Amino acid sequence: MHYCAKNIVNIVFFGSPLFAVPFLNTLITSEGINIVGVVTQPDKPAGRKSEPKPSAVGATAEAYGIPVLKPEHLKEPKVMDRLKEFKADAFVVLAYGQIIPGNILDIPPLGVVNVHPSLLPKYRGATPMQAAIREGDKTTGITIMKMDKKMDHGPILAQLEFELPNDVDYPELESIVIRRGPKLLVDSLLAYEAKRLEPIPQDDLKATSVKLFDRDTGRADWQKQSAAEIERMIRAYCPWPGVWTTYRGKRLKILKAGVERGAFLKKLGSVIKRDDKILVICKKGALELKEIQLESAKPASITPFLHGHPDFVGSLLGVSS
Repeated sequence: MHYCAKNIVNIVFFGSPLFAVPFLNTLITSEGINIVGVVTQPDKPAGRKSEPKPSAVGATAEAYGIPVLKPEHLKEPKVMDRLKEFKADAFVVLAYGQIIPGNILDIPPLGVVNVHPSLLPKYRGATPMQAAIREGDKTTGITIMKMDKKMDHGPILAQLEFELPNDVDYPELESIVIRRGPKLLVDSLLAYEAKRLEPIPQDDLKATSVKLFDRDTGRADWQKQSAAEIERMIRAYCPWPGVWTTYRGKRLKILKAGVERGAFLKKLGSVIKRDDKILVICKKGALELKEIQLESAKPASITPFLHGHPDFVGSLLGVSS
């Protein structure tokens, strides 16, 4: 959809990481949109000298000469006062890094608009792109929604659905969202301001939620998971937390793998060689190892790794030594 703007929509943009920068850039350069301020995370020490460095969004805003707020906490009274002084029509939130308090949601007349990289109400929460890959979804998408006091719960302004490539990994999916999301956001803001969009409540009965990861999230369970499940995890959890197992008491990351179909009469977690492929026996099928990284070592394709670890074939992964 495309709309010609008759009025200027004044926006305060909340965001921090590099992922949010293309959205901010598109807003800045779009006709009918005026970025009056940016809110981002405080500068953090970086480099050998640990000198304060702005977030990617903060650096972008400063380069354009846009006023930037970097509060430690959004609930500070002076932050509320400054946000009101911007007299924005709407706030836009994307990967900001803090929960938006309810009293801030009430400041702009058009409300607070959020970009969420899933087709809500599916995959509410912090890791929707990883979830779509891990679950083997054929399609996913982007949702533009109005925020309310519940997580990813507010009414939907617009959605864009697209197919997921069979072998897509998380960085690739993030790139797709970056290419397709900014225009959807701009068009939605302009259409909503012109009263051409009516927010549609989400169907809570269809809602699913996803959680943040920790390092153990990526542990392969040869006893309970199929080869296809683990292979999708590898692509979903790239680069963090990654998928790993243990070999001779050391953590072994699995960086690239394939799926071998069929039945294997070997103990689950066993490493075997078949037709020049190195396979790990799973609950269903086998995982073909292509690139791995042993703890305290560099990533290696499977053939060089075997030269340095001739006892790898025949070993049992995921057990305490």
